[in-house]
Amino acid sequence: MTAPSRIRVALIDDNDLTRSALRLALPLDVVEVVAEASSGRQGLEICLREKPDIVFLDIVMPGLGGLDVLDAIKDALPLTEVLMVTASNDRPTIEQAVRSGASGFIIKPFRAGTVEDAVKKSIANLNRKRAEQGIRS
Repeated sequence: MTAPSRIRVALIDDNDLTRSALRLALPLDVVEVVAEASSGRQGLEICLREKPDIVFLDIVMPGLGGLDVLDAIKDALPLTEVLMVTASNDRPTIEQAVRSGASGFIIKPFRAGTVEDAVKKSIANLNRKRAEQGIRS
């Protein structure tokens, strides 16, 4: 019997400190950070290349914003769980992100427990979606 593979994670945020805080808060026994990006365009490129299971995605970034990246990721990688990271709880933006397929939100500043809970929920969603598609983990 083979051990289950670790969950592959990408971090996309223009703030280095936020990416570092996310990395430190992740349960590294079950996840592996496979890519990081400091812009939306770079983040989209790495997601299309690396095909992560979970993406932490900042909403407000210069150039290509998080909502546009979210749309592109969900079009190309529909099973990927995308957790929006934001300092804003602007209702229209959140509603648009949910309509576009965001799996959840991490509000800045965040606690490690919030990130861990979001990862656990995303892993459960991934397992459910994979089972529905007949994909083995």
